[in-house]
Amino acid sequence: MTMRTHVQLIGWLNIALGALAAAGGFFAFALFGFLGFAASSGGDASALPIFGSIGGFLSLILLATAAPSIVVGVGLLNFAPWARILAIVLSVLHLINATTIGLSTLLGIYSLIILFSAEAARLFERRGY
Repeated sequence: MTMRTHVQLIGWLNIALGALAAAGGFFAFALFGFLGFAASSGGDASALPIFGSIGGFLSLILLATAAPSIVVGVGLLNFAPWARILAIVLSVLHLINATTIGLSTLLGIYSLIILFSAEAARLFERRGY
């Protein structure tokens, strides 16, 4: 594989991981909303705000981790000069990400190995827009 293909693969993997985290955020919000509604219809009126707050908090965390991955992925696919630096920072964060431990750690390691190479740096040199 060429370095260009490696960078594009990292871009698509970031988009996929971001989409997975976003889907998890929406699922958490729906699940905890349903659980709160089910518990409150059973007679415990205080369950809905508690479960709703937990679901809202989890969904915000997952959506907050999803957005940068998707933005970096699109930037890497376009070989935007800012995308390489942001992808390196995000890759370090992927190493300690607790939401998708195995996938994000592997993506972080792979991204750091590829994006720190001199050949990848040449791909991101400022283009004349």
